[in-house]
Amino acid sequence: MLLETTRLLRLVRLSSVLRILPLGPLAPVVTRGGAAARAIFKKRGLRYIIVLTVFVAMGVGGAFSMLEDAPIADSMWWAIVTMTTVGYGDVFPVTPLGRSVATILMLLDIGLLAVITWAEDGPGYDV
Repeated sequence: MLLETTRLLRLVRLSSVLRILPLGPLAPVVTRGGAAARAIFKKRGLRYIIVLTVFVAMGVGGAFSMLEDAPIADSMWWAIVTMTTVGYGDVFPVTPLGRSVATILMLLDIGLLAVITWAEDGPGYDV
């Protein structure tokens, strides 16, 4: 999974090719976005955040399966849907402990998203 992620980030290098193409003002914007993505990946340890996210989804999905007496496949589906904030509503907690686990998952995911999107001294993020 991490190898695939690094392969995808190689596409960011294409932003330097855009400088050659006659796209006018779009090239600096794309180049700045690529530089920001590289900075986040290197400085913030994005690969570790991705691994942590997978482990959180697996752990909370397993806990949900035990607490709600749900099949593990449905529990993993629920964890992913909840973490992506889609919330289809086909699987949801009904017990107080299950709802507590869901609350913890939501707060953890908000924190993970904040770490990914927070850019301290990043290029183009003048506050």
